[in-house]
Amino acid sequence: MPRPRFERVTPHWYVWTVTPASRRAPRSISVGLAALLALTACTAFPPDDQAAPAATATPGTDTSDTPDTPEVSMEMPEPDATPTPTPTPTGPAPTVPDASPWIGPAPVPADDAQPWTGDDVDTVIDLIDEDLETGIHAHDDVAYLDSEVGELSFAFADSSVTKDQPFTFVEASSIDGLLHFEVSAGHKNSSTPADWFTQQVGTNTVNDGLGFHSATGRSPKDLHYAFCGDLTFRAYDDATTTACLGQGHTGLDNDWWFGGPDFEVIGGHLCHIDATAANDEDRGLAACVLPTSVANEFTVTTTSTHANYVTTYSPKLDTALSESIETRTVAQNLVDSLYEKDLISKTEKTALDVAIRALPDTTITAELPTGWTFHCDDACANEDQFAISDGQIWAGARASDAYSSWLWADVLPSDLKKDLNNTSINATAGRHGTTDVAEWMTDQVGDGGMIGMGSGNGTKTPGSLNFAFCGTLDPDGVDSHVDHNVCLGQGHTVADDANNWWVGGEDWIDVGSMSTQDALQIIHKGWLRHLIEFASEGGEVRMLLHRESLTAIITMETNASDSILVDNMMIVAGVEVFAERD
Repeated sequence: MPRPRFERVTPHWYVWTVTPASRRAPRSISVGLAALLALTACTAFPPDDQAAPAATATPGTDTSDTPDTPEVSMEMPEPDATPTPTPTPTGPAPTVPDASPWIGPAPVPADDAQPWTGDDVDTVIDLIDEDLETGIHAHDDVAYLDSEVGELSFAFADSSVTKDQPFTFVEASSIDGLLHFEVSAGHKNSSTPADWFTQQVGTNTVNDGLGFHSATGRSPKDLHYAFCGDLTFRAYDDATTTACLGQGHTGLDNDWWFGGPDFEVIGGHLCHIDATAANDEDRGLAACVLPTSVANEFTVTTTSTHANYVTTYSPKLDTALSESIETRTVAQNLVDSLYEKDLISKTEKTALDVAIRALPDTTITAELPTGWTFHCDDACANEDQFAISDGQIWAGARASDAYSSWLWADVLPSDLKKDLNNTSINATAGRHGTTDVAEWMTDQVGDGGMIGMGSGNGTKTPGSLNFAFCGTLDPDGVDSHVDHNVCLGQGHTVADDANNWWVGGEDWIDVGSMSTQDALQIIHKGWLRHLIEFASEGGEVRMLLHRESLTAIITMETNASDSILVDNMMIVAGVEVFAERD
């Protein structure tokens, strides 16, 4: 149903209009047309020190509506050398009826006199006797957070208001992602609440001024009032942070400020980032508060962040298995086979031979885990675990079971999927490639190996990356005796106009590229043979081999576009963790 509201059409008058119902419009107007008439009527009387002379009666004029006013003689004096003063009427002077009390601010000179307009308030309100005596009254104010990141809640904690002005925090409630705050408070600007607001949030602020004065990262000079409390993101494990709002006045309008000590200005947006909190899609919390075209509303959005998935497959076992392996024999046979097929260079073979000689020349017990999972501390939120381009948002990376890849959902047959673990790694981040991020990942890999999915065999290192992060591949179901440290990064190829991924680490060796047939001759696991046949279609297969175990990371595609089609797929295969040695 349309909601009525007062709309100011000139500096002095209001008209009664009806607009369609909107959740952005103030929810209450507490006076009707009669109150408006009373307000405008009271301004018709001139100030006492500017009072006009009493009107002279005219014969035949009906004066019955002015009780107790004496009759004034209309007889003019005879001309004389000395002017005769005009007779002064006797009796009490006219008074303003009690029905129209003076309720506005102190009068001003007549040539600047303006009718009282409610001091440009958001809503018109009812006045009580106390208001008439003090000139102080409360306004019913409403502000909104329109959330695109799920339901929000707010618990009021503290406030500051201009001296001698009223303030009451009424409530905060959320329906369908719209959190609205209701406040009853005075409208008088001062530095007191503005200074208090700045003490709570610093310059981590955004100002909503109808689009004309909106800005981030500055402090208010004056405010009517400000308040703070706990803002909770229900969809992100009930993650909570401190949030503050304040109302001020600029130009002809009231404006609102939002801020928080745990918010920061990134890329021109005020954002709260919590990589340790995640929703049911395993996305890290990156909530940015943006101004809108409505002075009392902000939008809470994920803005320019994306869910960036890379899919991993590994053998699926119900329980970990143990096998006896002749360490040097198995490893040396694999390396010799790769070298004979010209899949590794002489230098690479020499490095692998050194690693093999470091293994015990005995039979060992190897444990085959039930699967493999990526881990990093606090979802890779620590500064030494990730790099991202300037002005972009990083909200962490974590292993995810929420994403069902296209290859998994629509291509692989069910009899093959039953033998596979299908997990993903999800990085919540912005996308803008820079050389700084590529150099960071290259430094982390050091002398180890790195391969780019869909980058081509000739490309050994990335030219630029959107972001990069490092963690470990940890075996499921067994205790790891080897640290499988690994780094991943996302880039973009101009030729294919597509994003692609890089993977590598200091303990890995780039075995090089091979054809599908060559890969199938090396790998004898039945599930892996089928997976390669489905994914590669005769394309390029690239492999990383861990220096201290028989762990392999395999990627398959011919270009970045193919990489996306198979969901940037990695296979962790041939994995055997050495549990104990004879």
